[in-house]
Amino acid sequence: MKKSNSGRKGFTLVEIIVVLVILALLAAIAIPSLTGYIRKAQKANDTVNLHTLNSATTCYRLNKVITNNDVFDPLTTENARMQALISEGFLEQILISQQQDVQYVWHIPTQKWLSEPVSDSPPTIAVASVSLNKSFLIVSDPANGGDNASPKTLLATVLPVNASNLTVTWSSSDTAIATVDTNGVVRFVKPGNVVITATSADGSKTATCAVRTQW
Repeated sequence: MKKSNSGRKGFTLVEIIVVLVILALLAAIAIPSLTGYIRKAQKANDTVNLHTLNSATTCYRLNKVITNNDVFDPLTTENARMQALISEGFLEQILISQQQDVQYVWHIPTQKWLSEPVSDSPPTIAVASVSLNKSFLIVSDPANGGDNASPKTLLATVLPVNASNLTVTWSSSDTAIATVDTNGVVRFVKPGNVVITATSADGSKTATCAVRTQW
């Protein structure tokens, strides 16, 4: 009597399809969970990085004289600020967020590193300084060798030149002696001493010109 060969080699097409369907179902369940774990790990890493940045900055602050309420003044970019920490030995390398939609930002008002969503708009470039073409000005009438106190124009230079907001406002410490308009044109009213100030709209950086009118 001939024995039947009950052993089989390989899988039928139906069995392969069933296995593929099962694998697909398992992947559909596992991938979202895995993605969630990765996201949590990235957030945890970013939390550690922020703590590292703020701790390094605290040490950096101890060796610096703070001007204009910003320990990193006049640095204006995140990379430049981190590089300063590296140069002083408080940070090993530039830190980059593990989350692609998040970036580390130095927040000047609170003097802390924060994580913020990445913006599609161009980065804001802060004003570092303002200077005037004259720091002292004396005007007098012709009898005193002057130029009859005709109006004078002060020119303000804002740095860096590619700052996002180059606007400055002008003010006089005593408008009864001299006034200044929005274009930096100074007009003299009567003899005395007065200070003309240019203030940047961004960061409130200032530059002054001391004025003496005599006639």
